[in-house]
Amino acid sequence: MKHPWLILPVISLLVAEQNDAIKPTNLEIDQIKYNEQKLLVKQVKMNWYQIFPFEIFYVSILKRPARWTVNRGNGRLIRDEEFFRITESTQEQILLKKQLKLSRQQLFLSSISFVVGGMIAIVPQTGNAGGYIGNLVCFISMGVLVEGKINSVYPVISFESAKIIAEHYNKNLLSEYSH
Repeated sequence: MKHPWLILPVISLLVAEQNDAIKPTNLEIDQIKYNEQKLLVKQVKMNWYQIFPFEIFYVSILKRPARWTVNRGNGRLIRDEEFFRITESTQEQILLKKQLKLSRQQLFLSSISFVVGGMIAIVPQTGNAGGYIGNLVCFISMGVLVEGKINSVYPVISFESAKIIAEHYNKNLLSEYSH
């Protein structure tokens, strides 16, 4: 071989032509974008170790709705706020904001009443009656604490409603990418 430097450009042209054949089509690119943006709602069961011991009785009486989570097409878990924002569910956003505000208020009230009840129970001037009243206030504040925690954990809409919202969003998203 007299001219080995001629082989290198020929090989690079062959490799470049093969790379052009691998490029995805517009339809494949749209399918990839759709798969990255679609939403999947999954039902989540609470395990017994995720609940405070005194919540088990409380939760079993109230029969709270099933919890759910939302994953983006790429498997990334998203929060309820982002889910409602993406799907433009304004009523659900309002409900969620109210629920979180109520939860914060309950947690604050619970902590204040627990401190006050503890002070009433411990201060010697209150006597036996103060001890009973203080312990009762502390016990009630634990119930408010549980209710506040439950309000922050459980969803504002049912699993079925969230699934319907996600399906509607995915259908609109699909029609957007199919054009």
